[in-house]
Amino acid sequence: MLKKLTLILIIIIAAVTLFGCARTVTNVITYGNSMSVIVTFRGNIDFFDNSYFMVISSQEAFQIPYDPYEPYEFIEPGLPPTDPTLDYYQFYRTWDGYVILDSSGSGLIWLVRGPFNSTAESYADYTRVQIGEVTTGSDQWTFDFDLSQLYGTNVPVNIYFDFVSVSESTSRLQDHLDSNGQIQSYTDSTASDSNSPDTDIDASLDITRYSVTIN
Repeated sequence: MLKKLTLILIIIIAAVTLFGCARTVTNVITYGNSMSVIVTFRGNIDFFDNSYFMVISSQEAFQIPYDPYEPYEFIEPGLPPTDPTLDYYQFYRTWDGYVILDSSGSGLIWLVRGPFNSTAESYADYTRVQIGEVTTGSDQWTFDFDLSQLYGTNVPVNIYFDFVSVSESTSRLQDHLDSNGQIQSYTDSTASDSNSPDTDIDASLDITRYSVTIN
């Protein structure tokens, strides 16, 4: 009888141990390798008269060149501003990188990796890497890129971003997100939201919705 009780006790202990181990294994988190982006506008994209940016940062409080009381242009790091007395470095130093569809008319989408650690007066050059292309007649800006292209092997858990449209005629910001977007770098993470419409600007500049996915 004692042998039977001992055997039963051993079986119960083994079952509890196995059950506990099984619960621990299920908590594994997988990090993604790439980011997929869709930005929708009220009208068709115009890459002859406008530029479009996705600013990316690991800092929640990152900044962009916009001030209603100062004539900041929304230009790429390394390009000379019209007013060289304005401090652009305060913005660029908070960026990890950015994606741009510029107004050259080529429709090419470029990724530019930071850090942008120069003052505005240095006009340093940064390397562009092509990650996609846009065709005419579309109201969506879509692209994908590998996170390693921006972060190497040190991909942060939390990634913050903003989408910006810029008029070539003024080089000034015309629209951006109501609040900065955020996504975690885990596989299958998604972030999407709508943006307040602005009928005072051209439809090609008016951001209405975005969706970001980590793959």
